[in-house]
Amino acid sequence: MRAARTSSYGPVDLLRVEEVDDPRPGAGEVVVDIAAAAVNYPDLLIMSGGYQVSWPLPLVPGSEFAGTVRAVGTGVTGLRIGDRVAGITAVGAFVDRGPRPPGQLSPRRDDGMTGTDARSIRQLAILNRRENQTSGD
Repeated sequence: MRAARTSSYGPVDLLRVEEVDDPRPGAGEVVVDIAAAAVNYPDLLIMSGGYQVSWPLPLVPGSEFAGTVRAVGTGVTGLRIGDRVAGITAVGAFVDRGPRPPGQLSPRRDDGMTGTDARSIRQLAILNRRENQTSGD
């Protein structure tokens, strides 16, 4: 599995694609096959070390993504293998697959949108979450 990581804070040129271990879902987590991840200004700030919070290195940046649930850990309800999701996280989206708590995910409608079409994932995730809260799901 590939991950785009940086070993030190600085310019985006320090980001390297590396092979890492394939994740397995822990209790209360799902693993998502990430089809698309957005690159936003906060991601650049985080990589440069200029964000108000820092994370330990090496760091996998990326905060918005879309993909498909690959595996479901024990205790997870409401998500199944094959479900299409959009998500928001602080860091960690620039990977082929990533473990995520279900609270970071919003279901994606079957609207024909591919992962590479997901240019406004934050808005999609927020709208889906609001709709689900409004409809009581």
